[in-house]
Amino acid sequence: MTPDLMFARSADGVSIGWTNVGAGPGLVYLPGVPFSNLEAEWRIPVLRRAFESLALHLRFVQYDGRGTGRSQRDVSDLSLAAMLRDLDAVVDAAGLDRFALLGFYNSVTHAISYAARHPERVTHLVLFGGSARGWDPMSGNATQALL
Repeated sequence: MTPDLMFARSADGVSIGWTNVGAGPGLVYLPGVPFSNLEAEWRIPVLRRAFESLALHLRFVQYDGRGTGRSQRDVSDLSLAAMLRDLDAVVDAAGLDRFALLGFYNSVTHAISYAARHPERVTHLVLFGGSARGWDPMSGNATQALL
């Protein structure tokens, strides 16, 4: 199973690339921060097997963060608020009213922030590798050089 790429439009007009596979309750896999590439992740055998296993039991939704992967690259707003608007755009495009969020490492902050703002929509939080005190992944010189 290979998911089809679709696009959602965020509130500020940014195009967000997303996919979904499977059926059932929704699980939204938040993109890595500051970089993501959902197409590349599907080419990694261990990740592909994990995604396909999840899709046997639920609707697995995944998207690239703004400025990365198949999402619009030329963006200036990389704030948490903008990234939460992107999540809104994807779940609305997917037609999900209620769903679980899967956040890992730096996207744990996004998952918690979204759930706090929209408790009526988030059924579960699956969090991996988060930290109590975050950092700005866009602030380092090495990260800025890659952009």
